[in-house]
Amino acid sequence: MNVIRWLGMILIGGAAASVGFGAALRIRKTTTQLRQLSSAFEVMRCELQYAMTPLPQLCQVVCKTSKGAIQTLFDHLGQILSEDAACDTSRAMARAIEQSKSLCLPDEIVFALLELGQTLGQFDLDGQVSMLEMSQKRVKICLERYEQDQSQRCRSYQTLGLCTGAALIILML
Repeated sequence: MNVIRWLGMILIGGAAASVGFGAALRIRKTTTQLRQLSSAFEVMRCELQYAMTPLPQLCQVVCKTSKGAIQTLFDHLGQILSEDAACDTSRAMARAIEQSKSLCLPDEIVFALLELGQTLGQFDLDGQVSMLEMSQKRVKICLERYEQDQSQRCRSYQTLGLCTGAALIILML
């Protein structure tokens, strides 16, 4: 019976610690995706400004230069726009965000993506480029905020997880 109790305490402590380490991992993942999204917006801006690439092909170009969840997002967006010509970019962006399960973006950036979806393909070139620039600025501001707090917040979450696990183990003794 004593062995089962110790095993239970170890499992509870490990679970509490993993919650803290999972939160820290999510912050790191968000920071990485914000960097990738900023780069994707830059590629989109250049392609629109200098090559006037149509949206489905623009998404393919962004896919080639991106990785991970951002690549998946623009891959889904390109597929939706290619398959359903009647679908406007606003709905296509919303569907692409829904289909991209591994996105870890803050709500304000998801909102910026949805706003961008309302603009792409709907306005003239200057309007689309200015909206891309505005979206990129939002991403950079959010990225700076995450980068400033990243190491401190990650350590805090990890420490909280470990301390919570230790406290639960002590309570069970």
